[in-house]
Amino acid sequence: MKLNINSITLFITSLVLCFAICTSHVPPSGEKSPKSPPHASKSPPPAADPPSATDPPSEADPPSAADPPFSFPPTEFSNTEEPVPTEEGEFGVDGSGGRSGGGGGSGQLRSGFTSFFAEIHKGSLRGSKTIKKLNKFNKHDSESVKKICSQTDYPDDCLSTVVPFLGKKFDVMNVLEAAIKACSLQANFTSYVVGKHMKSSPEMASALTGCKDQYSNAIQSLHHAMEALSSNKIGTVTIMLSSVVADVSACESSFQDLKVALPKGHSDGMVDITASNCLSIASMIPS
Repeated sequence: MKLNINSITLFITSLVLCFAICTSHVPPSGEKSPKSPPHASKSPPPAADPPSATDPPSEADPPSAADPPFSFPPTEFSNTEEPVPTEEGEFGVDGSGGRSGGGGGSGQLRSGFTSFFAEIHKGSLRGSKTIKKLNKFNKHDSESVKKICSQTDYPDDCLSTVVPFLGKKFDVMNVLEAAIKACSLQANFTSYVVGKHMKSSPEMASALTGCKDQYSNAIQSLHHAMEALSSNKIGTVTIMLSSVVADVSACESSFQDLKVALPKGHSDGMVDITASNCLSIASMIPS
């Protein structure tokens, strides 16, 4: 009997121990098993396709400040002829011509004046093909303009500069009006050239300051001449045109020794030529 009791006791004890061991490894009902950590990084998105020639224009790069600006129109103040060459026998590359005896600065300044005079004496319309416009006039009007210009000091330049400004009338008053407009164009062109050469060096800026003022005065005188012409004040027109010639001569006389560098036939500037023609035409109008 004792043996049976001990066996039962031992069996119960073993069951209790097994139950205790099993329950020690089971987590509480409120807890959840830890989850595996998420991936630290995601795969990168696919790279965008590079732009191609078939992309629409709206996707093109916009203009930037680095884009070059539009240049000044080369034909607005330019002649159709080739630039007037200088005589290398008179002035070499250094522009000294063996006369100044000074340093390189003097030679460069002389060369700068040579270029300046060559440009203003060529003018903006000399040798232009606008004379062809004369062929579109009827014979009577064409001959009338030719007759008026033939009585000026520079008949060929008169035709080539006046014709582009002619309207529908070809009497002396209207030809004079066109001549003053042509002279104004030349004066504005020359003022532009003076300003351009003044930027080339401090020496040129100092030397041409007087010319800049004189051509500004000439432009104002031409404006007053046009106003006087509209009021039929021919006497005032003549005075204003004479003032233009005086201002231009004052500029050029300051550098008379440099004008020898210009080819023959270009000894007079286009402002001087057109102003002289204006005076000749004005003298044809009865006072």
